[in-house]
Amino acid sequence: MYKVRYYEQTLIEVKNMKDKYEKKNKLSPEVKSSIIVIACSLLFLGSVTTIGILLNRKPKDDVIVTPVSSTTSISSSITQPSSTDEPVVSILDSTLKKPFTEEKVEIKRYFFDPSKEDNILQNAMYIEDGVYHSSKGVDYYTKSDIKFNVYAVADGVVKSITPNDKTFGNIVEIQHVGTDLTTLYASLGEINVKVGQEVKSGEKIGTSGSSSINGDCSNSLHFEVIKNDICLNPIDLYGKQLKEI
Repeated sequence: MYKVRYYEQTLIEVKNMKDKYEKKNKLSPEVKSSIIVIACSLLFLGSVTTIGILLNRKPKDDVIVTPVSSTTSISSSITQPSSTDEPVVSILDSTLKKPFTEEKVEIKRYFFDPSKEDNILQNAMYIEDGVYHSSKGVDYYTKSDIKFNVYAVADGVVKSITPNDKTFGNIVEIQHVGTDLTTLYASLGEINVKVGQEVKSGEKIGTSGSSSINGDCSNSLHFEVIKNDICLNPIDLYGKQLKEI
């Protein structure tokens, strides 16, 4: 290969030299003849050298292709579940939270439980159209005018929304799928969920508001826990696992 390149470069130099001298018209006929003889000699030498290289070239080694086994396992490329993944917690093992986190929230009206003291029962009723009714839930409020957020007490699905109920104002019901429990949030101001929406425990569903049972209080929440159409006292249930209720 080196000889071939040398031969090609020599031809280039000869041509350059010839052009240079011809332009200056200083070449005699004898010099021109000598240059032609040299060029022909180099062409002949280069041809012989090239033929020799081609005749002595060794064939390339055959490329060996290793077949891929059709039984090669691909299972190693499949990501297996990590053994460190957190276990799925059943809703029955979750605990019932309070529907608010504001520390200044107080009880305005108790759940009517005949087993409780008389002073509590006196504050567990409300009047509507001149008739006394027992409270089926707990009413909360704050003394300030600042509304507090209302949260889902457990995972569930929004079962129904009733706006502007005559007695309880804006109402949201959540069905806790996988249990016999339904929770009811009334006297709401804002409603931040829709019917059929899945909600997580602690997810905001609205804000405190007003209703006729709480009179002039514009910052209240009426909350009920219902199991198989029977209302339970929420105060006795906070912090309990749903399977215990």
